[in-house]
Amino acid sequence: MAKQQPKKSLPKIQHPDTHIKLMDLGNKNPDISQRELASELGISLGSMHYCLKALTQRGWIKVANFKRNPNK
Repeated sequence: MAKQQPKKSLPKIQHPDTHIKLMDLGNKNPDISQRELASELGISLGSMHYCLKALTQRGWIKVANFKRNPNK
């Protein structure tokens, strides 16, 4: 009998209001950075990354990579 691979679980959603506010801010200002989003929502940058990862994995948002951003 073959071993079953453990399912890769999605990150747990933090407070639902945080995710709704995050999606609202992203729609209003698509060029906003993670740092600016975290500041606006009053959460840490690590928490913001966690929220973005959870929403992205669920397919609720798409995140762009800014390799050519002159401000990094």
